[in-house]
Amino acid sequence: MKKIASISLAILAILGGFIAYLIYSERMMARLPVIIKKNPKITFISGSAYYRTSVAGRWNQAMVGQKLQTGYEVKTDKNSQMDIRFHNDMAIRVSDNSIMKIDDLTVRKVFINMSRGSIYGKFEKLFKEYSINVQTPTTIAAVRGTELGFETGKEATTVYSLSGITEIYNPKFKDQRVLLSYQNKLAVKENDPPSNPEKLTEYEVTKIRSILNSIHTEEVLFISYKINFEVGSSKILRNSYDELDTIVQIMKEKKVRIRIEGHTDSQGPAAFNQALSVRRADSIKMYFVGKGINPELLETAGYGLSKPIASNKSKQGRAVNRRVEFIIAE
Repeated sequence: MKKIASISLAILAILGGFIAYLIYSERMMARLPVIIKKNPKITFISGSAYYRTSVAGRWNQAMVGQKLQTGYEVKTDKNSQMDIRFHNDMAIRVSDNSIMKIDDLTVRKVFINMSRGSIYGKFEKLFKEYSINVQTPTTIAAVRGTELGFETGKEATTVYSLSGITEIYNPKFKDQRVLLSYQNKLAVKENDPPSNPEKLTEYEVTKIRSILNSIHTEEVLFISYKINFEVGSSKILRNSYDELDTIVQIMKEKKVRIRIEGHTDSQGPAAFNQALSVRRADSIKMYFVGKGINPELLETAGYGLSKPIASNKSKQGRAVNRRVEFIIAE
């Protein structure tokens, strides 16, 4: 009995020491609920995107599903995008000739440093003491939990706020801070404090909302704009079979659980589009089952017209919104 008790005490001591280390290193927070640090994950890539483990390191091809750590830097080429999920619903998009570095990442704080380009994101605070900061060459933003966009130029940064409140200042003028609120924007030039906030135009609101709608918090296996149905119907057209067969092959290679998400444009009543998007996702599921995919690996969902990623005012925009996304279900 004494031997068993000694072993138990030793195990408890090791476990206690490990937990103490996690708390000390800010990898875990001893509060209810207990919070454990998660590394950011790349959830979506379009075009060419890269990462490196340090500023002096070599650039490597980035991949969906890859985890990032403190000190990692990512970049995108022209006409390229990368989505990164930090936790829960906090995710950002790094776009078009951008470079971003994760300067700090613990259970208490996130510090993102953007040296060029643009990022848009849904920034979610886990709890009151949790801090989120975004820095550009001219700007530091203390984020309180909001939807934001940052566009950097040669001499200035423009910050767009779709919701929430964010404290903005130029590091050269730390005592001159501005609160940027709901549907406002401001510019911060290299040698000036932040400008006065201005209201976003209707075009800017629509553009930012479209970007935020298209940011993925879960890993994306495939997005298709080439799956066609009969008008107002869930019957798949034959010209979609090649695209669907390509996705079937990817699924057989990956062997993962997939959620098929249907989206429509804004033409027609919202309730009809919602139901139609579900039926179309179900039709694709049945097609996959007929091609040998295990039905237990397939989920379906429909979002109707609720998540546009382009303007529904143009034919091209509506075609982009009529899409099917294949998400790796975690």
